[in-house]
Amino acid sequence: MNRPEKPKEGGIPPGLLAMLILILFPSSALAQTRLFDYVDNHTSIMMLVDPDTGIIMDANKTASAFYGYPQEVLRGMSITRINVLSPEEIRAEMQAAAAQRRNYFVFPHRIADGSIRTVEVYSSPVVAPADGRRILLSIVHDITGKSVPEAEMDAYRVRLNALVETRARELVEARSMNAILAAAAILASLAGVILYFGVRNQRRSEAAIRAALEERNNLFAELQHRVKNSFAAIASLIHIEQSRTREESVRSALGTLGGRVDTLAALYRLMHEGRMDGRVDLPRYLREIVGPLSAAIEGAAPRLEMECGISELAWDAKRASNLGLILNELVTNAYKHSPAGETGSIRVTLERCGPDLRLSVSNPGDPLPTGFEPGTGSGFGLLMVRELVRQFEGSLGFDSSGGRVDFTIRVPA
Repeated sequence: MNRPEKPKEGGIPPGLLAMLILILFPSSALAQTRLFDYVDNHTSIMMLVDPDTGIIMDANKTASAFYGYPQEVLRGMSITRINVLSPEEIRAEMQAAAAQRRNYFVFPHRIADGSIRTVEVYSSPVVAPADGRRILLSIVHDITGKSVPEAEMDAYRVRLNALVETRARELVEARSMNAILAAAAILASLAGVILYFGVRNQRRSEAAIRAALEERNNLFAELQHRVKNSFAAIASLIHIEQSRTREESVRSALGTLGGRVDTLAALYRLMHEGRMDGRVDLPRYLREIVGPLSAAIEGAAPRLEMECGISELAWDAKRASNLGLILNELVTNAYKHSPAGETGSIRVTLERCGPDLRLSVSNPGDPLPTGFEPGTGSGFGLLMVRELVRQFEGSLGFDSSGGRVDFTIRVPA
């Protein structure tokens, strides 16, 4: 970059030049225009600066060559882009020059290539032609590598030390921030690694759990299959013995026992064919019970009908088997105690009643004896029904008016 020519030996020193300019061009409304008409091609670095805003209002060609910026760029530039002191220090010095308390300064100035030059500055106030404001005429002399007047040396050294401390603090803060960012990046990487291994271990655990569940379900299905076959074999033996016996009481007892076994066999058949969580569709299970019972009394009166007001309800196997045994006993009991030659029907009804489930079995029949209590007679069927209802914490009711006998139980759904 081209440097301005240094004043020749015997040339006018910058301080004297400033005094001569102010004598030749006094502070008037036209001073600024006349001044830069005269000095634009002068070899000294000259600028006009607004002391209130720090804006460079004008600069001559020598200033443009020294600082490395075109004149049109220098005009309008803040002096803080050139002077490396803090904005507060620069503002204080400009105000001192505007008030004519001081007119000689030594500053570190930054040029366009980023290098720092030591300069002495002579600043004096002149009047701006546009609005009559006082602005500063600054004549700059490059003294980089030269001796600085002793009176300015201490102040200049203090400024440089403060500048070094400020830049060092900024560097430390920048390095601290870089260290923080680096640490954050390392932590993020570690978190990613931990997350990866965590997800991988979780997937392995899930796969192991799925394998264990599949093995358990296979074992459960095999157990259900074996139990179902065992119940089928028991039911077959009971029916064989029932067909062989000639005594009616024995045939009746074997038939009742076979119905109970069929009820449990139906439960395990549904569990084997359906869900693997030990639960069964209750309405379907009860229909599976009613179906064989209806076939057993086919051709005899009364006929068996079922009305189900519930489309689907999943119950665990234990509760479902208990309700199935209750239904089997009530239907068997209804069939046994229906009058001979009756042409009516045995009706089974299943419906919801709020939080409860209501199961009703109704058959044609005469009124029950006064003081009748289910399970107090010699038969085992109603006694078993009463005990199972108690386990449900439900209720058992009956009614024998209107030519029909109704048994109704309510249990929690």
